[in-house]
Amino acid sequence: EVVEKRSEYAKHYRMSDGTYQMVSYPAPVHYKKNQVWEEIDHTLIPAGDRVETRSSPLAVSFGLNRGDTLVSIGDQKDGSRLTFDLVGKQQAKARADRLEAGALSKKIRSDAAKNEKAEAGSIGEKLKNRVVFQEILKDTDLEYELGNGRLKESILIRRASAAPQYQFQIAGAAYRLVLEEDRSISMYRRADGSL
Repeated sequence: EVVEKRSEYAKHYRMSDGTYQMVSYPAPVHYKKNQVWEEIDHTLIPAGDRVETRSSPLAVSFGLNRGDTLVSIGDQKDGSRLTFDLVGKQQAKARADRLEAGALSKKIRSDAAKNEKAEAGSIGEKLKNRVVFQEILKDTDLEYELGNGRLKESILIRRASAAPQYQFQIAGAAYRLVLEEDRSISMYRRADGSL
């Protein structure tokens, strides 16, 4: 890849015959950090008692202990932060893509160290972009999956009750949340209205 030719949606490659090939993507693959286009990488890596995205315009992290804020989203552009937490959550067993992590286990630390050494194409040793909180409420798991420009939350109910209700505490004065027609929630910056 010719790093100097990167753009938000494209990569450029110099071919063996001296020509260039551009690959364009439908979603951003790079973001600007200190005037340089950086690769977006939603791989989760340990950060103290949390796991967080490796490299992203929105730094997303997940708390792995009961007292920690469940989800924190920080904007690299302006330093603002949005947090949300499930009200009444229990001490959940967090799983970062098949790896058990009660209070950030040695296994996650060990695999994260392997992440640092793994080559770009070696997907097998990387923690992925998904966290599951098992039994966060009675008979309920909570899953978060990161993708380009999105954070998907899934509430996994193991046993249906009469009327399950879930309440989240949300903090982040710099953002406005909008319930969309498809029942997703979009986050907009109050300052400029951007997503």
